[in-house]
Amino acid sequence: GSRDYSRRPAGGQRTRASSLSQAYSVLGISPQATDTDVKRAYRMLLSRHHPDKLAAQQVPEEMMRLAAEKTHEIRSAYETVIKARAA
Repeated sequence: GSRDYSRRPAGGQRTRASSLSQAYSVLGISPQATDTDVKRAYRMLLSRHHPDKLAAQQVPEEMMRLAAEKTHEIRSAYETVIKARAA
């Protein structure tokens, strides 16, 4: 299938609420999701987009770079959600 490796536009300050909303969107879950659902979504997305997994499939270098960016975005989103839930 087709993967969306688009980047967020640079610049501009985001409010914490919009950043949290963006994090939920990246993970593909709603704010009402359980902690278990958050972790499940994170692990599934990380598994799907991880550069090491794609390297085993011998994908082009550009796809590896995009996968690394997507992995970073997924990790950041997960950390944002976890921090917000711990507060």
